[in-house]
Amino acid sequence: MPNKLNLTCILVIAGILIYLFGAFSFDSTSANHDPTKPKSADSDLRIPGTPSVKNPTAANPTVDTSNTDPRFTRFTDGTIHLTQSFTTSRRLHSSPDPRTDLELVTQLLSDYRLVYQENPVGTENAEIVAQLLGSNPKKTFFIDPALSALNASGELLDRWGSPFVFHPLKSDLMDIRSLGPDKTIWTADDLSLDVKNVEAELRLGPEQ
Repeated sequence: MPNKLNLTCILVIAGILIYLFGAFSFDSTSANHDPTKPKSADSDLRIPGTPSVKNPTAANPTVDTSNTDPRFTRFTDGTIHLTQSFTTSRRLHSSPDPRTDLELVTQLLSDYRLVYQENPVGTENAEIVAQLLGSNPKKTFFIDPALSALNASGELLDRWGSPFVFHPLKSDLMDIRSLGPDKTIWTADDLSLDVKNVEAELRLGPEQ
């Protein structure tokens, strides 16, 4: 009889120890989280067994309804979409004349100069377009980021699917070239605006 009693006591004590040990482990895990640090936004969106994802609203900023100026749309994240420039960018590839696309891109650069007094800095298509897509001090967008004329690398394409080639000539003058149907640079079907005419229109030529 005493042996059975001792065995019962041992089992009860073991059960109590297991319960206490489990509770302690749970509390220790919770204690490792610093309450002064907010949980990652990613953790709130994570589904067990799937990789973490970014907050889906980050790519869709909220419109700042306090702005009443029709010339632009301001968002609560500080970005600005210029209305007229967006309209210009959406006209790309819509004209039967492919040279019109060059004129439209030239106009987008002109809009940029009105804000920053110079063209976007760089020679590569992607770095120039990035500045037209908000990577500038005022976070201003001159191009609609939903354009089909933009590829996955952030390059602005001509109607044949080749990135436009940008040749900076001055801080306020840029030669823009389309590779044409053969998609090869420096061939007969390349398209480029007459730089001298552009200079004359912008009054950038030598003073008479």
